[in-house]
Amino acid sequence: GQYPVVSLDNRAAAKAMTEHLISLGHTRIAMIKGPNSSPLTQERLVGYKDALAQANIAFDENLLFPGDFTLQAGYHAGETISHLENRPTAVFCENDETAIGAMQAFKQANLHVPNDISVAGFDDIAFSAFV
Repeated sequence: GQYPVVSLDNRAAAKAMTEHLISLGHTRIAMIKGPNSSPLTQERLVGYKDALAQANIAFDENLLFPGDFTLQAGYHAGETISHLENRPTAVFCENDETAIGAMQAFKQANLHVPNDISVAGFDDIAFSAFV
């Protein structure tokens, strides 16, 4: 039989998430990516770049951090971001697990979310409701 299929437009959703961060006044927005081999990662990166371009914010390769959709990758990237001299004011994480890992690293670095750094996750897993 026929079943309805719901698919997420990852490019449009990533653009909307980035636009939201820009609307809050952020211009240095880091991205913790998923695996480079993932089509999801590629689409979300394009959406992120679309929003930056639309807002006349230069894309900065140095604000991209590798990840693999895990807590550990988010934590590692969060540690790196915490120690940057010119730290971004917001971090767009390509999934919620990565966001949770990054927030753990920021907490350990004594950075307060969202006062010191904003974090946006992507996917809305049930667990993120408790963070």
